[in-house]
Formats: sequence, structure tokens, C-alpha cells
Amino acid sequence: MRVGFAEAAAGFKAWMEKLNKEIAHLEGSLEDQFKTLKEKRAEKSAAGTEKFEAAKAAHEKLAEAGITDNKHTALTLPQLKLEWEGKRLMNTSTTYLIGLFLTNAALETSLSAKEKLVESEILVKQGSKVTPEQLEEFMESFKLFDKENKGALTPLQFSGVLQSLGVDGT
Repeated sequence: MRVGFAEAAAGFKAWMEKLNKEIAHLEGSLEDQFKTLKEKRAEKSAAGTEKFEAAKAAHEKLAEAGITDNKHTALTLPQLKLEWEGKRLMNTSTTYLIGLFLTNAALETSLSAKEKLVESEILVKQGSKVTPEQLEEFMESFKLFDKENKGALTPLQFSGVLQSLGVDGT
């Protein structure tokens, strides 16, 4: 059981680090990079939750058995949870700084920043006269109306976006 938790915790940590490196080192055309970023966002949600839940299940087995120590890892479920929630913790008994690896919140920030950069570069490449500030305003309005995070709007929602931006949609 101890080894099971150690492996699940290490797998979760390694996955977060790997995803960060992949986001930081995208290659290919801007369109390909943007597509990859969308795929990584979906992976972060699905795979990250799955890996965290695996560590949590392994931890629960240890707790049910009354096992509180683990010589196979310094990681604990509370530490992993804090990482997944994007917080940092200093464990003063071992002076081990949790947070040296990328947190969920930092992954989200990295994904969002890279997406914005690639979107702006695509617009510039296409000769768009939309400024990065205008694009940001459009994206904020879009997100307000895309309440289910589907990445698409109904005609009524799109009309609301246009009205919020002061554009006559007729």
C-alpha cells in the first residue's frame, strides 16, 4: 500500500512537470500550437483529475489500515491537494518546500498565457487589425456568455456578446 501511494504521488508530480514542459516548448505553426494548447487544456482536466484521484484512493487505503508513515515517499496527500488547488506549503519539519513543481493554477496560467500569445500572433499573421487589447475584451465577453465552457455560443448568446461590446448585430 505504501508503494502504491508513493507511485501514484510520483506519477501525479511527474505528470504536472511534463505537461508544463510540453506547454513551454511547443513547436510548429501557430495554428498547430493553438490546437495543441486546447488539447493540453483538456488533458489537464481529465488526466490531472484521474492522477490526483488515484493518489487520493491510495492514501485512503493507507488511512483505513492505520498507516501514517511512508518510507517510499516524502509526498503526502495534503501536499498533493495543495498543489492541485494551486497553493504552496512549507513543511517546516523537513524544510521541504512544496511548490517547486508546477501547480494546477500555474498550469492554467501558463496555458492561458500561451493561448493568448498564439491567438494574437495568428491574428497578426492573418493581417487582422484587432489589437491584443481588443482581443482580450472580446475573449472576456465571450467567456461571460459561454457559461458552460463549450467554446461556442448560441445565436442568442452571440447577440448578447455583440451588444455588450456596443456592436449592432443586425
